[in-house]
Amino acid sequence: MNPELLITQLLSPMEDFAVAFDGLVAAGVAAIPALTAAIERGRGIPQLTAVLSSIDLDDPVDTLAPLLDEPDEVHDAGIRALGAHRDRRALPLLVNVLPVDRFVAADALGELGSTDAVAPLLALVRKYVGDDGSQLPGSDWLRSAARCLDLRLVLTVATALAKLGQSMLADVSIHLATLRDPREHPEASLVRAAAVRSLHYTVAPGVAQALRSAAMDPDEDTARAALLGTLYLGRPDEAETWLAIMSSGGAIAAHAAWCLECWSGETVPRKDDGTSAWPKVKRWWAVTSRRFSARVCYRSGAPVEIARLVDELAHDPLTLRAELSVRTGARPLQPLLAGNPVSVGEHAAMRSWWNVNAPKFPLGKLHRWGRTFEPSAVDSR
Repeated sequence: MNPELLITQLLSPMEDFAVAFDGLVAAGVAAIPALTAAIERGRGIPQLTAVLSSIDLDDPVDTLAPLLDEPDEVHDAGIRALGAHRDRRALPLLVNVLPVDRFVAADALGELGSTDAVAPLLALVRKYVGDDGSQLPGSDWLRSAARCLDLRLVLTVATALAKLGQSMLADVSIHLATLRDPREHPEASLVRAAAVRSLHYTVAPGVAQALRSAAMDPDEDTARAALLGTLYLGRPDEAETWLAIMSSGGAIAAHAAWCLECWSGETVPRKDDGTSAWPKVKRWWAVTSRRFSARVCYRSGAPVEIARLVDELAHDPLTLRAELSVRTGARPLQPLLAGNPVSVGEHAAMRSWWNVNAPKFPLGKLHRWGRTFEPSAVDSR
């Protein structure tokens, strides 16, 4: 099938997304003109960018570099695809566009994987956080939209650095995850949500406490992101946060219960209306908690096992594609696809990646972007 028809199928809710995705990836470089034309029209940009990032190219830099001379959406898609292909020869191209395309280029440099990107990334935010990241912005920064945007750039860089194995902006992310001001701009909640998402990738002292505190944020997006971060940590200590939120019966109590179920591998006792039956939950937890040991990361009731998550990927793409990306940093995963179905090709590529990289991921440890840490590495000093 020609690429134009496959793109139409990919973007149609009535067609088989996964088959179209694999068809476009299989078409290879021949699909790129149709993909860029469709991206230029502005429809399905995340999905089409994910295809562009997944195509097997003999020379990604030579093939994708011309897209950086295109306008707007195609330009940004080219930047993202260059980062996703992880050919380190793309470094000077991405550094060159970094001062102008700050957010998308910083994202791409984090994906690229070259520690040579650390210096230019830090240079981009030095005026906000100092040479070493020790300059913490005050709460007054939250009072204007412009300053909030500056802080979100800092957090984009912090995330990119965390993917590169560098934690020099960890204290900034921890600080911003719970920073508040009585006169803050409405966009301040976007800063806290961005800080929490940055902590998903960050391993440093204080991360766990910052996520627990942010889970109590009145902004639901921030609180939900923080709860997801605690699930990614997965130690028994995090269960206490979920239980506390469930007992309060607030707006995110159901999400806390979902985290507890994903973590424990069991169903939390519920009332007929679907809400948690709190007295029964307390009795259930008193028994269930005995199965879990300190200093172990759990998922689905057992010490976290990446192989199991890979096997289940196609059954829960909305949750597991993002989670596996945070834990492994595996290139076959395309988080831009969000909740779209996992294709046969994407799943097969992930399984192949896992077969090669399995020894890097011992059971029950804390895994972030392909690196392994002791579970206690995120506790406060």
